[in-house]
Amino acid sequence: MASANIRLVRCDGSREKYVRSNKKAVQVKGAEFIMLGISDTVRKIIVITCGLGLFFCALSFIFYPTLAGGAGISAGIAIGAILASIKLIFLERSLRKSIEMEKKQSAKYARTQYLIRLVLIAPILVIVAVNHPTVNLFGVFAGFASAHIATYVSGRILSKSEKQ
Repeated sequence: MASANIRLVRCDGSREKYVRSNKKAVQVKGAEFIMLGISDTVRKIIVITCGLGLFFCALSFIFYPTLAGGAGISAGIAIGAILASIKLIFLERSLRKSIEMEKKQSAKYARTQYLIRLVLIAPILVIVAVNHPTVNLFGVFAGFASAHIATYVSGRILSKSEKQ
């Protein structure tokens, strides 16, 4: 080791992950590393989610050429993609913490974190639906769906890169 403040975070398979105690990434032997609590995979999923959100926004203006229709759907897609990205970050952090716990504590912690994520997201959706009638809720659900599509796409990309 080059420095005393580098510690082993997790070892899975042939990859070892090291990170400095100040949470900045350190690259050792070509492994993937965590920077500011977000892994490389989640970062890719968030980027793909934003790209799909932009694509869906463009489609909304094509299929709803009036400014009011396309803008409402686009705003909904943007809100949905942002909320989905925040949910992904919370999910990753909770999974990382639950891995380090015992089995019973881990299950209880995972359930609690799921409920917290739900309690944080649901009021935002209700506020958007009640206070901003111009924001299309179908657009919000399309934004949420973009995260699911992005997860599938990034999984395909990762599996192809591992084969090579």
